[in-house]
Amino acid sequence: MKLRDWLAFGFLGLIWGSSFLWIKVAIAEVGPFTLVGWRLLFGLVGLIVVVVLRRPSMPKDRRVLAALALLGITNTALPFALISWGEQSIDSAVASILNGTVPLFAMVIAHYGLHDDRMTVPRVVGLVTGFIGVVVLMARDIGPQGIAQGVLG
Repeated sequence: MKLRDWLAFGFLGLIWGSSFLWIKVAIAEVGPFTLVGWRLLFGLVGLIVVVVLRRPSMPKDRRVLAALALLGITNTALPFALISWGEQSIDSAVASILNGTVPLFAMVIAHYGLHDDRMTVPRVVGLVTGFIGVVVLMARDIGPQGIAQGVLG
């Protein structure tokens, strides 16, 4: 990868990683579900701008629209709501790290749920490496003292 690619990668990491901090700050002021409403509204406004500028053909089939609605709920609205709700009880760094486990779970679920997405040696190595990374990042919160600190504040 070129330097420009690495800079873009780092910038995206800062944006996405810091979103958990901003969620923590915002829920103290507006509450988790109001925050989700605002986030979805801003996303909708952005999508409307893109649709107006690009004028893509929109699907008309009810099954496609239903699938897109389900996808929007399960991949955007529900995770936004659950993360915002969860950050009332846990640290934003913990929420961010736990969110980073999603690809690990997806890999295991895909192995058992999809016939064409089987585990290979490189995937197992990646899964184990990712799991070790999560354990290292969560090390201060693992064990009786870490758990007690998380529960007690």
